[in-house]
Amino acid sequence: MNQIDTYANKLEGLPGYGLAIDWINDKLGDHFETKDPFYVEINGKRKKRKVPETCTKETQKAWKKIKKRAWLDDRNFFGCYPIDLGFGLAPLLSLLPVIGQILMWATHMRLITIATQQMHIPNSLQAKMHANIVFDILISLPPIIGSLFTWLNACSTRNAALVHTYIVKEELKRQTQFEKIENQFANEQFGYHQPQQERFNDRINYKERLAKPEQSYQRSGDSSSRSKHADSLV
Repeated sequence: MNQIDTYANKLEGLPGYGLAIDWINDKLGDHFETKDPFYVEINGKRKKRKVPETCTKETQKAWKKIKKRAWLDDRNFFGCYPIDLGFGLAPLLSLLPVIGQILMWATHMRLITIATQQMHIPNSLQAKMHANIVFDILISLPPIIGSLFTWLNACSTRNAALVHTYIVKEELKRQTQFEKIENQFANEQFGYHQPQQERFNDRINYKERLAKPEQSYQRSGDSSSRSKHADSLV
């Protein structure tokens, strides 16, 4: 395991490594898109879709509310999650003449309200979600067949997927920024002008010192000041 950490630290020290990782993360963030907000397949097993574990508890709770709301609107008009009846509240409301579309709008708006108040989603995302609602109401206007179109469209499911995509991308950006700050701190701590191999050894010893505070920080020269700094972090 220590050998793997050594190689990992050596890889981090290669010229351009940080830029390459940032470029990959940006590309992954740009192309990531949630299709199914309810489930995800991991190692051949179907599991409930969650937000990243690094998200705040408030975000995790808000996501559960959004997911249950979308389930009520599109999958189970009784709201019993995760029992799938294949028919939600929105298609039923679309059967009502005139007032049905008003009730549909109010039903779909509930999901946007949760996302706005508890997740503070940007205006651009809100506009996309409102556009989905308008489209869903328009296709529901034809009698009878409009309800079929609404059922197939699954507006709240689409909006929940948009919210999940936004959360994952924002969390990816936050983690990338955190790694940049962490790398900057490590470089400032151990100096840019040290020979490359010395920086590798220094960072490895530094991590071992944090993991085992009872061991002294061993390095020639400025060892006392570095040991005090490591003790303060522990």
